[in-house]
Amino acid sequence: MSGRAAGRWFPYGPGSRAVLIGTGRFTSADLPGIPSVPGNLRGLWAALTHPVQGLLAPEHCRVVADPTDQSAVGAALAWAVREAEELLLVYYAGHGILDDTGLLHLGLVHTDLDQVGFTAVPIELVKRHVGEARARARVLVVDCCFSGRAVSAMAEPAGLAVGQLDLAGTYTLTSTTRTAPAHAPAGETCTAFTGALLDALAAPVPLTLDEVHAEVDRALHARGLPRPQRRSAGAAGSLVLLRGPSGMPGTAGAARTAGPVPPPPRTPPPGGPPPFDLGAPVPQPRSARRPPRPVLVAAAVGGWWPCC
Repeated sequence: MSGRAAGRWFPYGPGSRAVLIGTGRFTSADLPGIPSVPGNLRGLWAALTHPVQGLLAPEHCRVVADPTDQSAVGAALAWAVREAEELLLVYYAGHGILDDTGLLHLGLVHTDLDQVGFTAVPIELVKRHVGEARARARVLVVDCCFSGRAVSAMAEPAGLAVGQLDLAGTYTLTSTTRTAPAHAPAGETCTAFTGALLDALAAPVPLTLDEVHAEVDRALHARGLPRPQRRSAGAAGSLVLLRGPSGMPGTAGAARTAGPVPPPPRTPPPGGPPPFDLGAPVPQPRSARRPPRPVLVAAAVGGWWPCC
């Protein structure tokens, strides 16, 4: 069962599921790669499945790395929605793309900016799947830009980032403001937002989602980056994503030794690599061999590269 202590909600691990989706490689010349996405996936998987502090068993945290089409994402979401009873966590990192009506889509390996609706995942589709879940808590975390790349006509962006992710009974956390790009600093293992998220999750005491947001906000603001957005419903802000103290209801129940517990690592613990492949080559579709359109590459400003 789940439990509460000191204003914190510790979800029951065996009844919880997570889907971590990340697209860092793209076949479209208009969508530059994001090398730090694999680091995001490895870091979050390692934290959530950590043998001491992790909430989830490895088999309950499914990673969808570089999905090539909508069906790969849909299958993972369907699995999590079907099985999650306590917590459902859905995370995405990659390019955020707006279609010509201003609707947000999550970029995939073969996303074509001429056919965004058919080659990317509409956020409305993700909302519908998450909304059908019977899980007590539903958390949606999105690390991407909301402005898109090749859409010349877009709707008024006011309220877009949080408004399109507004799910009753869930906690939504986005990496940036309504109009600013997310950032993937050159040379860093993770994107700026997910790196700050992992630092917050590694705090000595498990932080609530509201506390995580506050820590990430401080970290990004201190670096002169756009500030993350959130929307909370009900008691979701008191939810923690890692285990509580030894014996706390909702933890796996494993006894802990005396002394401080090391924070979850950003890389998988000893014992083998994570059960997913982040290095497989991306097949090139026939469309990728056509003469490329002009490439839209954002210039580095102050050492920061917008991720999309």
